[in-house]
This record gives sequence, structure tokens and C-alpha cells, in this order.
Amino acid sequence: GFVVVGAVYWLMLAGGATQGAAFGTVKVLAALIAFFVLAYDGFVMNSSPSIHLWNTTLLPVLCITYGLLAGATISLVMLSGGSAVAAVDMAQLERVELGLILVNLLIVPIYLLSMQYGSLAARESVFLLVTRQFAPYFWGLVLFVGLIVTLALVTVFAFAPLPGILIGAAVTEIIGDYFIRFIILRGGVYNLPM
Repeated sequence: GFVVVGAVYWLMLAGGATQGAAFGTVKVLAALIAFFVLAYDGFVMNSSPSIHLWNTTLLPVLCITYGLLAGATISLVMLSGGSAVAAVDMAQLERVELGLILVNLLIVPIYLLSMQYGSLAARESVFLLVTRQFAPYFWGLVLFVGLIVTLALVTVFAFAPLPGILIGAAVTEIIGDYFIRFIILRGGVYNLPM
């Protein structure tokens, strides 16, 4: 559904049909489906009560903010390459990108701290992520590469808008996005019933 509605949306934009009820309907429908796709992973994992790392209301929020960050990054790359959509303010999209990086820099520790005060299985999962098996992925690829390096590259791009810098930011952001999902999936410890 999303691919079809998204394709219709982009075709309407490319064709200059940016007014009217049809465009408005497609735009709203695309936004609703996109939001559902962003949140779906988090809600599916959230419905697993046996793995406490997943069973929290913060997980869908984390999935949504990371998905929005990926969308903003890809949009910046497309627009910097001379995409047909000129109605988007690049400076505003850069501010959104920076804001989403900062939001994720806040949500990730809040998510882990909330798990730290949970069950024994949740605490064990946090230890796996930050001090044990998955610590190199978490500290190196999620936080450093995925958020801090991306933040630095997007900031540099704001002052020196070179496409190579933005492509680098997209690559680092995608690495962080992939590995946050990887470690949350792999680091979830099964809670044995008492």
C-alpha cells in the first residue's frame, strides 16, 4: 500500500499537480501509512511480554524517531541532488534532521535507563547492550557512528553544503539505525515465568 500511494504522491509532485482534493487525499493517506510503517516494528515487539527489553511503550517511540530521522536524511540527500521537489526548504529540513538526532540522543539513554529499573531480564538485556556482548555495537556503531558522527556531518553540511558530506551522513545514519534495531532484537533476554 505504502509503495503505491508513495509512487502516486511522487508522480503528482513531479507532474506539478500539487493542488486539489486528490493531491490532499493522497498526501494524507501517504502520511498515515508512513506513520504506521514507522511504528509497526515497535508495536510488534512491544506486544511480547516475555522479553522485557521489548515490552515497553518507549520502543514504538524509538522506532518512530529513528524512522523519521532516516526519512529526513534520505530527503536531504535526494533534495541536494537536485530532486524535482523544490517546495521543501532545505534549511528547515536540516534543522529537523538535527532536532531528530538530538531527540534520539535523549531517547536511547531514557529507554535504557527505564529498562535498568525493570525486571531482572530487562536489566540483563541492558548489561548485554552497554557493557557486554553488544557494547561495541552500541557505543561504536549506534551512538558514535549513527548519532554523533551523523550530527557532526549534518552540522558541517549546514555550513559547507557539499553532497559528499551529506552522503556520508546518510551512510552513518543508516549504520546507526540498523544496529540499534539489531542490538535491541539480539539483546532481548527471555523472562522466565516465576
